[in-house]
Amino acid sequence: MNSSRCTACTASLGPAACSSCGRTTRGGLRPGVWVLDRYRLTKEMGDDGLGLTWLALDGDGHTVTLSVLHDALFRTPLERDRFHLEMQRFRSFSHTHAQPQLDFGTLADGAVTWVGAWHFGLTLAAAVARGPLHPSDASRIVEQIARALGALHSVGLIHGDVKPETVLCADSSSFINSGWLLNVGLFASLLASRAGDEGGTVLGTPPYMAPERFTGAKANARSDLYALALVAYEMFEGRSPYAATTAWEWAKCHLTGEPRPWSTPASPQTASPRMRAAISRCLMKSPDARFATAEEFLKAACEPAEALAAGMPFGPPGAGPYRGGR
Repeated sequence: MNSSRCTACTASLGPAACSSCGRTTRGGLRPGVWVLDRYRLTKEMGDDGLGLTWLALDGDGHTVTLSVLHDALFRTPLERDRFHLEMQRFRSFSHTHAQPQLDFGTLADGAVTWVGAWHFGLTLAAAVARGPLHPSDASRIVEQIARALGALHSVGLIHGDVKPETVLCADSSSFINSGWLLNVGLFASLLASRAGDEGGTVLGTPPYMAPERFTGAKANARSDLYALALVAYEMFEGRSPYAATTAWEWAKCHLTGEPRPWSTPASPQTASPRMRAAISRCLMKSPDARFATAEEFLKAACEPAEALAAGMPFGPPGAGPYRGGR
């Protein structure tokens, strides 16, 4: 969809920028370049499959993340227009545990660009690669991300791509503290841009897709909760509830396979029985068998206050399971 003419001023494009207004093209991205007239690129972070991601500074010196999406994601100009319309729906969404969308637009050559707030930290993918999280930390992150999803769902929005790579869980010192759901609005808008015209292509991350998504069903709140349950299982167990390597194998696991059993009996140093049962229900093959809302999931997963007051085992700070909080 890239053009030989600048999308801002219609002048001819050079290999790195517009010949008239100087706005950058995809080929001109490098540290120090200004993008969308407001963000100065500082460091390339890599390709996440959707596009090339950069760290940048806004006009006030705040660090943001800026993604320049692959042209191949938009097969027609109509899909790209739909994407921009869908992104508008996420402009006003805000939650403590969700990455705010700050901006979106196009480069001089038409490359779609998305900007989100940022703070440095460790993703769940990096954390789980070192082994299971402490159950106190895992339970806290599960609750925080579930609350962010619940807020999204309550206003008719979805995430669509919940996975360890889209959750920050630690600060720059790698101390597990607070969950932050990334890419809010980005993947969901991409899915919506193809609504009714997917042509047999299913968009998603196979290890974290609900069974119905492999058959072309639209992503919704229940498929988000299925993905959250997969991520939660990994946090507690240090591995996926399924074993596969190819997209076809993952599809077979989610459609017909049985999740691995929990590796150890429930105890104060593992996921609580309530949390295990709630995760297992969210992993049901039929969407109707899962919880309908994140709030229902949390009510089932977290220990009620009266159970805590009745003498739940406590150890040193951070030593026992987190049982839900405010």
